[in-house]
Amino acid sequence: MQIRSYQPGDEVAQARIFNTAAATLPAFKPATADEVARRYRTTYADPSSRFYAIDETTGAVVGYALFNPNGRLNYPWCLPGFEAAREPLLAAVLEALTHRGFAEAWAAYRADWSPVLAFFQEHGFESTREMVNFVAEIAALPDTDVPPGLALAALDRDDLPRLLDLGHGLFDDDPERLGFYFWENPYFGPDSLFAIRADQGRGALVGAALAIASAGYADPTRLDAAMPCFRLGALGTERERHKRSTA
Repeated sequence: MQIRSYQPGDEVAQARIFNTAAATLPAFKPATADEVARRYRTTYADPSSRFYAIDETTGAVVGYALFNPNGRLNYPWCLPGFEAAREPLLAAVLEALTHRGFAEAWAAYRADWSPVLAFFQEHGFESTREMVNFVAEIAALPDTDVPPGLALAALDRDDLPRLLDLGHGLFDDDPERLGFYFWENPYFGPDSLFAIRADQGRGALVGAALAIASAGYADPTRLDAAMPCFRLGALGTERERHKRSTA
């Protein structure tokens, strides 16, 4: 079995492999070569982050695995009969991540994709968190006054050091990158950022929130909440690739 990096045209084989290997999994959605190519122009633009297993007898692509710039990797998908390629594909991805200085690798998949989860667990991956989605009618939410002594105000860029303290372990540790995400994000403006301050709004930051209201974004009541998609505005996912619309 030969493992090589990406070559132009691999999108067609990749879509075919995924559609064949994942077809029986819950809520499976077929991929197209065009979708794969479009993703490569953004998140997975680096050809050296994608690996393909080649059947030495036929020269056909029979499996693939890849990772993105934040260390997230995918399950090594393989055609039936070529499952043995999973091990060398995973090894190639982990070696590339190690070479780039990553101390950890991670993946995110549906909780009901049991074969995928079992593969990662068998290879030393541990489940560290679950993604939970909530939907509520705005009219049904409690209308609670701000507690005495506190006040609702704008969240300013000068609040960034305190925000990092409040969200210790939640946010990206890079202040510059986090500041760009919150105050220079092309998908929402500073008016989406809110703060709770002490001393009637004149004192220290004691709480913060991000609220995005846009009809152009996905309707949460129509989304599959079990899909491991990161939603724009979910605190702690600032470095991830976000789903913003139904398109």
